[in-house]
Amino acid sequence: MNRHRRKTLQTPGRLWEASQIVLTTLGLTILAPVAQAQEQAPATEIIVTGSRIAKAGFNAPTPTSVIGKDLIQAKGQTSTTEILNSLPSVRASASIANATPAQRAGSQNVDLRGLGTVRTLLLIDSQRAVPTTQTGVSDLSLIPSLMIDRVEVVTGGASAGYGSDAVAGVVNLILKKRMKGIEGEVFKGITSYGDRAETKLGLMAGTDYAQGRGHFVIGGEYHKIGEIYDARSRPWGQNAYAIYSNPCAGVAGTAIAASLGCPGNVANGQPQRIIAPNVYFSNYTQGGLITAVGGGTPASLRGTGFGTGGTPYSFPFGSLTTTSQTLTNGAINALNLADNIALSQPIERYNVMARTEFEVSDRLKLWASALYAASSNTTRSFPQRSLPLTIRGDNGFLRTVPALASIAAQIPALSTNTFSLGREWDDIGPSGFATSSGKNETYNIVGGLNGKIGKTWSWEVTAQTGRNVYNQSSPYQLVRSRFNNAVDSVVAGGQVVCRINADAISTNDDPGCVAINPFGSGSPSAAATAYATSTATFRQVVSQTTVNGLLRGDLLQLPAGTLSVAAGAEYRTTSVNQTVDAISAANGFINNTTNQQPLAGSYNVKEVFGEVQAPVFKNSILGAGLDLNGAVRRTDYSTSGPVTTWKVSGVYRLIDGISFRATRSRDIRAPNISELFSGAVGGNPSGLSNPFLGGTGIGLGVTSVTSGNPALKPEVANTETVGLVLKPRLIPGLAFSVDYFNIDVRGVISTQTSQNIINGCYTGNQALCGLLTFGSDGKTITNIAIKQLNLSRWAFRGLDFELSYGFDLGGGRVTLSALASKTIHTIIDDAINGPIDYAGAIDGGAVGTYGLSRPKWNGSLYMGYRKGPVGVGAEVRYIGEGVYSVLAVEGVSATPRPGIGFTINNNHVPAVAYLNLNASVDVVNDGRRKLQFFGVVNNVFDKAPPLFPVSASPTNPTIYDTAGRALRVGVRFKY
Repeated sequence: MNRHRRKTLQTPGRLWEASQIVLTTLGLTILAPVAQAQEQAPATEIIVTGSRIAKAGFNAPTPTSVIGKDLIQAKGQTSTTEILNSLPSVRASASIANATPAQRAGSQNVDLRGLGTVRTLLLIDSQRAVPTTQTGVSDLSLIPSLMIDRVEVVTGGASAGYGSDAVAGVVNLILKKRMKGIEGEVFKGITSYGDRAETKLGLMAGTDYAQGRGHFVIGGEYHKIGEIYDARSRPWGQNAYAIYSNPCAGVAGTAIAASLGCPGNVANGQPQRIIAPNVYFSNYTQGGLITAVGGGTPASLRGTGFGTGGTPYSFPFGSLTTTSQTLTNGAINALNLADNIALSQPIERYNVMARTEFEVSDRLKLWASALYAASSNTTRSFPQRSLPLTIRGDNGFLRTVPALASIAAQIPALSTNTFSLGREWDDIGPSGFATSSGKNETYNIVGGLNGKIGKTWSWEVTAQTGRNVYNQSSPYQLVRSRFNNAVDSVVAGGQVVCRINADAISTNDDPGCVAINPFGSGSPSAAATAYATSTATFRQVVSQTTVNGLLRGDLLQLPAGTLSVAAGAEYRTTSVNQTVDAISAANGFINNTTNQQPLAGSYNVKEVFGEVQAPVFKNSILGAGLDLNGAVRRTDYSTSGPVTTWKVSGVYRLIDGISFRATRSRDIRAPNISELFSGAVGGNPSGLSNPFLGGTGIGLGVTSVTSGNPALKPEVANTETVGLVLKPRLIPGLAFSVDYFNIDVRGVISTQTSQNIINGCYTGNQALCGLLTFGSDGKTITNIAIKQLNLSRWAFRGLDFELSYGFDLGGGRVTLSALASKTIHTIIDDAINGPIDYAGAIDGGAVGTYGLSRPKWNGSLYMGYRKGPVGVGAEVRYIGEGVYSVLAVEGVSATPRPGIGFTINNNHVPAVAYLNLNASVDVVNDGRRKLQFFGVVNNVFDKAPPLFPVSASPTNPTIYDTAGRALRVGVRFKY
């Protein structure tokens, strides 16, 4: 039985554009959650995320969503990531259900607008969280979820308020600071397929001390989630869907180049890309596959595969076959791209956080918090593969293994007679897979002083220091030099030995070399495995220290109200130090992703900022009121120098219940340590075309060096938002809003492929020409420097809608919440291929990547009803239809975009809707004590995702649910 089948199913311009859009949506139902939350709060200081002004009744001009603890509990969401992924403005990047092998152990990040996690800033009580990666991104799972009172999400530029990285917006986790008593939660979960078992335990306690002048809270949680083996564990993943690249594309019978190797040198009547089931690799199998022959090896042996013990068989190539893929109804030991790739990686994490505050006097308070968070997992990815592996005619195992006698008889025992063997090494090591075990630990301490001056002024000083330590170990990794030695064997003295120890050259001998048998699954011996493999390790330490101060208050009284100001300064240092094993440092492992490189770098930031809030008029003939807000920040990076960010915004209240809001800001993202200081990694690119020499191939003498770039400058974003907020008096409890956004990011930091660098230079891009080294003729390329560059430009435009409504019905309470997002444009200009609008594409713009995948429409609708001790709720998540790729056109005779476009058999992706249900019963709830049982069923109808392959998956797991129907039951208590 094939390894990948051992798991079976267990159960059956734009303000004008913006104003037009906003005015035409007056009848749409949408929420202004911050305004609603403010109405329910007491009339004391309210600090709205996105502003440093503290003011009662202040309306946020920047679109801000607030998710409260009651809604979080009602939906049965188990992590901050799941909470945020329910927002249409968030693109799922690391959900627990859809974890991918590339994610750091247990790491959960947020990606607003799909601009990338590095452009969303995470705050904890309005303070920067310690980074948990070299890219500066922070982990959402640091905080015990029970300690989160609410989550505030600002979907607009906020660099003037909080500094770098807030290009797409800010996620602010607001903690419970005055909780008293004990609160806890325990639940178990599992999918209807019997996998991804889940256990979570959380506990929190709080108490006053010193006659109520002090307060202390502590909380912690443990969360463990099992894996989902691979796509074949689900009905929709049984048929090996993939995208087949067709070299013989074109109208049937049309003459095509003989070099393509197509039958009769004519097109086969199919498009260039074919999305289909039963797409397998044609260049390797689990036990080995002969893909090419050389010397005196007969051509008839091509397509010979090797089963258990080396038994040969004929590999059944399909009617459409290339050098790497075949379309067939079934093949012995054949492999699909998604085979053995976990749909959900196992995760185990735990954290604890404590916070205390103490009122020294009625005008001075001090506070401090500390947290420790740890997560660990073992990720399982592709088994290691060798493409191709040269086997010589005198190979020792070919000549001595009885099952191979019929093959050996056809090949003269000479080293010049060769064949290429493609093989998946799923029998190396105990698990047979490429595994990495990681542990991620974070320590963070924050403390501060808050004080009052007079009646309307306050100040605060905060200091933070934190460190993240990540250790990863990847055992049984094939070492390139040792593996090559072990595979090349001969018979000497009646024994199979490594050729280097049997030839006449003594300087290449390796006494430790043990020959490895490549023929058939399970053939490598333990001794050969021990010689050919080693353990790749790396340790990364990320440290951050921050000191900041803030002064705010009322400056003077204006006819329409108080002119309020805020000003402050911040100093921050960040450093990364990464050490790796010697083999990785030398790029010695066959699996290049294992070859982590040393990294060391640091920077410091000095910032000053100010903000002003001014009421222009109130209850005049011009309307009910107009408030203007402005903020500016001057930032000086030790690496890239000074930069200024700013924001101007306003809220215009036409009448009570109808208001407009607008924001214009300039935001930045400074280059992170990885982009600046990553060490050089050498390579030998192949398959490249040199237009300077008429398109001829580039020879083996070409080298490449991939590295960071200390000369990078900050990305600069210009952001506009315009919105309408309605809270009609005739319908108490109803609030709805619509906001238009336009984010234009210039100087986006990214790398280019080797071919793109060559092509861009050829068309006149001097920045790319600086990355090429030419020979004496000025045309031959000898080296390619692959560096991070400020080269690209992104433009994202769209609409956000929110709705909230609550009313009494039948002695109970109904709550409605709706959110929707419309992507108008997602334009990427990489300075090579020109601007391309990727809006609506689920493949991310490039075949085989998640990239910028973003449906044009997505949203959610939640309705809950509670009467007495019983509560029920239903949520519908909607993902709109789209296209597989904006670069694709359907049909054989269609004309795709020149250079990068392609034809495809099916480019339409259907819409998908998921239904989630929840219920809870309060056994005890007397205001002081509470005992509640709850249950949740997600994806009630076990809706399958659309089968449009992306990366190593038959679908896009960052958009669609791949776990299927999942159940959770648990208990909450409070005393």
